[in-house]
Amino acid sequence: MNPLLFHLSLLFAASFIGVVRGQTPTPNFPPAIPLISKTPYFHVWVSKAITANWAKLWDMDNANLLGWTGLVRVDGHTYRWMGLYNAEPAIVADMIVTPTRTSVLYDAGPVRVNVTYLTPIAVEDLAVQSIPFAYMAVDITSKDGATHNVQLYSDMSGECVSSSDDSVVQWSTQTSSNSIIQKISTVSGKQFVETKNMVDDPTFYFAMPANTPGLTWQTGEHVIPRNKFNLTGKLDSTDDTSGPRATKDRWPVLALSVDLGDIVNTSAPTVWSLGLVRNPVVQFTTPDGEVQMRNSYFWSKYSSIEDVISTVTSQYAAILAKSNAFDVDLLTKAQAYSGDYADLISTTTRLALASIEITLPATSNSKSTSSDDVKVFMRDTGSDIVRTNPVDTMFASWPFWMHVHPALGKGMLVPLFEVQRNGNGSEGAIGELGSTYPKAANDGSAKEVTYSIDNTASMILMALSYAQTSGDASLLSSEYNTLRSWADYLVSANVDKQASTDSKVFLSEGNTNLRLKQALAVKAMAEICQAAGKSDDVKYFSDTASSLISGIEMGNDNEMLYPLFWDKWLALNSTTSSLYEQHEDAMKTQIQLPTSTYGIPLSSRSQNMARADWNLLTAAFLKDSSTRDAIISKVKSYVNAPTNPWPMSAVYNTPNGNASMTGRASPALGASFALLRSNVPPKSFSFTPSPSPSSSTFTKSKPNIPSIVGGVVGGVALFSILAAVLFFYRRKEWRKQNAPFPLGHAVLEPTPFSQRLVFIPNRTGGAADGGTMVNTPTTSTGQGIKTATGTGSEAARAGYQMQMSPGSSGVSDEPPPEYRKFV
Repeated sequence: MNPLLFHLSLLFAASFIGVVRGQTPTPNFPPAIPLISKTPYFHVWVSKAITANWAKLWDMDNANLLGWTGLVRVDGHTYRWMGLYNAEPAIVADMIVTPTRTSVLYDAGPVRVNVTYLTPIAVEDLAVQSIPFAYMAVDITSKDGATHNVQLYSDMSGECVSSSDDSVVQWSTQTSSNSIIQKISTVSGKQFVETKNMVDDPTFYFAMPANTPGLTWQTGEHVIPRNKFNLTGKLDSTDDTSGPRATKDRWPVLALSVDLGDIVNTSAPTVWSLGLVRNPVVQFTTPDGEVQMRNSYFWSKYSSIEDVISTVTSQYAAILAKSNAFDVDLLTKAQAYSGDYADLISTTTRLALASIEITLPATSNSKSTSSDDVKVFMRDTGSDIVRTNPVDTMFASWPFWMHVHPALGKGMLVPLFEVQRNGNGSEGAIGELGSTYPKAANDGSAKEVTYSIDNTASMILMALSYAQTSGDASLLSSEYNTLRSWADYLVSANVDKQASTDSKVFLSEGNTNLRLKQALAVKAMAEICQAAGKSDDVKYFSDTASSLISGIEMGNDNEMLYPLFWDKWLALNSTTSSLYEQHEDAMKTQIQLPTSTYGIPLSSRSQNMARADWNLLTAAFLKDSSTRDAIISKVKSYVNAPTNPWPMSAVYNTPNGNASMTGRASPALGASFALLRSNVPPKSFSFTPSPSPSSSTFTKSKPNIPSIVGGVVGGVALFSILAAVLFFYRRKEWRKQNAPFPLGHAVLEPTPFSQRLVFIPNRTGGAADGGTMVNTPTTSTGQGIKTATGTGSEAARAGYQMQMSPGSSGVSDEPPPEYRKFV
């Protein structure tokens, strides 16, 4: 494929949204930047001072530091774009965050470096979506129009496969039919065991197309390949054979380097493929006690990891085109409401998708899988208890799943229904599939009756929502008896003796929201009975719902009645207009209060605590657009709050923006999609209840994103035509600023179109983020040796170069304060 075509396709994506928004970027980055968000354990973030911090797992804990380094060598001088190797930090000039990627623009001396971290989103193809790989792609352009000699380098340390530096790791490099593949894994990692949010048994893969011009590689002690690249611009293409060994024993790394030669700009990006692979991924205990191993869905299409990587490394252009289509469609719809809303969609999309594994049962061959029985398992990321398929989190994020691909939502419901068909020891629904992800243990830990009303109501509402969104009533048919028994339970349940799962920490029992959910779920059962032709049951449940809701009033605590979103979304029409009006008036008042700096608090009884999901669900059904937009803007402002140095959390302090430890990077933030779903009319459906539960099958309902008509090439061609028109207009405006920028793969001009995030670093001393660099005289290689003084191991982990005294073989490896690893 012509590289210019897919470069222009992304230009269209960036230019189109940028022109629609028509706004100048503001100098502000969020405190935490998403890099890769693909699976619960391949969920990588970095602090906004990108060149002064290591990338880490989503919890931003030092135990989950990855040791990921990125370097560019220009005319013999090395700059770093990530990690803490002792080279001059490139200057961060601009940044873009979209639903599928993060692109960072750096100045590295006379060239501009465009680094894109792409998390593929292709929900219409479950095999592609379930492949746990992502991309880092780099483009270069000359700022002065002159030719420059450029080399690129990146490595990943053994820290990426374990939260313990004592773990013993092993590594190797191989050449497949079309790829150079490096891998590293723990020697004795245990399956389905998680420590500090990291699983024990993954294998990390680092790969590139084998025919990449100028490609060299190396494995071994971190300082060796880094220093080799710094001095020569290439690697030895040799494996370190002194392993296995502990991660902290000379910090082994996988390294890939590319010599671009003398260039003005790149004609195509240099692309690294990165993957964190486990097999199997989930252990599921069936209702009869069978322990079932579940593999990722993609194994139904591939027989070996080499085949997977061969596809990944050769399909970057196609995946990029699909991701472009997803971004353009999603952000165009979000932008119709506001720019802040588009920013929130860009922030939350990857958070939701990174929480799930799409699985099939393993057969006798551990890598092969059955073609049916698809189950989707969610990790309750951000929770202090690692629950599997937590009903409350699924319920909060449900608008997201119904928007991107309803069948993913069904895949999460299926195992929950399956384990409850014959009862679960309580009248209502369970709240999860156990609390030891990646084990879906069904071990009884979820049978918490305190929240049974809430869980039961959530399950009924989600089941109806899936049918209304997809038009597929098979789940309602197979699980009708269970749903009917749950509805009977809700009719007689005493709300005053229970609590709502999503407010249990903050609100008293018997809250208004729980009463609302109880009534709405009973009315939802009436709708299900209507579709099943059960006229008597329709009247019974409708009358009961009316009775339940008649006693619900707004009250004096100004509680945010977010369940009203479900009344509107599912067209239940259960509540009176007066309740909506009372709530609307209360929200207009609440959003103006001093305590509502970053959103509306939970209630008058909890003035300092807010939930982002409550705010976003509530905004979706308000009639007053000014109040709606104010809520969205304040939640967006919270994402960028300087007191919140972590990924966005579902729970936070609304006066100051402090994020709660509970809820960081939570999939519950998929509630942001509620506004996109609020005006979509439900589809009609009907069914005949199954006489007995049947085995669950996976219906591939059409995802709510446009197909790429005519295939990837046709889609790219369409983008290219539109891009060309916009390109010449924007280039004219941009050239007024004399800011050179490449025809790159990620964004071709420095104006962000999503996440208006621009950070102008302190350039004093030529270092980003206010740091300084001290150079000794340039060596014969053209690279000044950076000075590091003191003792310790932090600099060794960062790969600081050795400053040699005459006649000495010693090295001082402590970095200066501005380069300390633990910030």
